[in-house]
Amino acid sequence: MKKLVNIFVTTVFIGLAAVLPAQAISLDEMKTPAEASNYTRTSSSQEGIDFCKEVAKQSGGRIRVDHIGYSPMGKEMIVLVMGNPAPKGPEEVGGDKVVCYLNNNIHSGEIEGKEASLILAREIAQGKHDKILKDVVIVLNPNHNLDGNDMLGEHRIDSQPEPRLVGSRLTSQGLNLNRDFTKLEQPETKAIMKVIKRWQP
Repeated sequence: MKKLVNIFVTTVFIGLAAVLPAQAISLDEMKTPAEASNYTRTSSSQEGIDFCKEVAKQSGGRIRVDHIGYSPMGKEMIVLVMGNPAPKGPEEVGGDKVVCYLNNNIHSGEIEGKEASLILAREIAQGKHDKILKDVVIVLNPNHNLDGNDMLGEHRIDSQPEPRLVGSRLTSQGLNLNRDFTKLEQPETKAIMKVIKRWQP
């Protein structure tokens, strides 16, 4: 009988662990994959998105996540709208503020901007840059080339010894997004141009 009770109790605990949400890590404890690895690896596209969404949840209203579309490989594209509080749209930005747009990781081998933008988002969520938010609303695209970001390879940039594996300069379609702003053919560029037209940074 005692054995059956132990089995029952264990089963209940396992069941609860499966359905209860995991305790969120506080902003002070939260590290990007790059920080956690002492900068020997870069974040995947999904890790970056998950990090941004968790930071936004804990930002006290300073950060809002806007879904802006999907990459050719079906990865979610987002921008972070940051203010104190984060406006729902450009109509909520007062005349005494400017809108600044930050674009990162258009060439996914050049990962510094992407990783720095995740750290910036966390610091804004922590209230460390409220002085800046008195005058500025930031629209942040942490990862412009999501598909290329996850196409990891070695020796992509000779001057960048670490991380060893970084993404591709090109997209999953073999295109350089930095050259698409004149043609506006790719979903990544089209989505960002809608953001720029809407927010007029």
